[in-house]
Amino acid sequence: MAGRKQKPETKIILDYIERFPNASIQPLARKIIDENPGIFENVDRVIGNIRYYMGTNGAQQRKTAKTKKFHRDKNNQCLEIARVSF
Repeated sequence: MAGRKQKPETKIILDYIERFPNASIQPLARKIIDENPGIFENVDRVIGNIRYYMGTNGAQQRKTAKTKKFHRDKNNQCLEIARVSF
């Protein structure tokens, strides 16, 4: 994401994904919203952003993603980061 300024919401989401790379998407989204009140509009938008960065929106989205660092494999495990739990 060089050259573009990252939105605060994006930075928060990427931070949580990095801290909890193998967490389920929905609980992670709820944790983000609970711990950051007033920043996010709704859980669906957060879930969509998490899915985008984790590469779980489909093959086409994985190809065009800006970062592939958090993409998951077929076993739903993050490819580059060790397993961490809540």
